[in-house]
Amino acid sequence: MIELPNAPTFSKVTRQSVLEADDALGLLRRTCERELERISTVLPKALAEVHAEIEAQNQDYPASVKPFLVGEMRMLRAIESVVVPFMLQRVKR
Repeated sequence: MIELPNAPTFSKVTRQSVLEADDALGLLRRTCERELERISTVLPKALAEVHAEIEAQNQDYPASVKPFLVGEMRMLRAIESVVVPFMLQRVKR
């Protein structure tokens, strides 16, 4: 694991701290910038696809299990609507 400069906790992570990790990763700054942009674009779409897959899989479970799946879906929606947007906001331009 590589520590991010000036970011000992997630709440301290910024775009700059991620970009400053380029030396430790042996990457050019432009490569880090490009990958941050790619992640910012791809991650929400990929998570939406995972969400749809889980919902489809949940349809196959028996009715006795479905009450337990409510919590799983609530957690997934929280990740999708709160955690990921917060994380991406911290590293966007």
